[in-house]
Amino acid sequence: MDEVIEIIKQKDKASEPIKVFEKEDITVLNGRYGPYIKTNGKNVPIPKKTDVNSLELDGCLQIIEDYK
Repeated sequence: MDEVIEIIKQKDKASEPIKVFEKEDITVLNGRYGPYIKTNGKNVPIPKKTDVNSLELDGCLQIIEDYK
């Protein structure tokens, strides 16, 4: 039973945003295939070498631009 509760807690934690930049409508999330940026209805994968915890707005904008 404890294992089930732990799995549910982990799933809830995964769906929470890592960072939110409201002025630019950018949200950093952790998805099934790794972290990604959600902006204007698009999902942009974050490169594996990027530390999402230290990612700031400028870094997000650069990743979005490079993805285009």
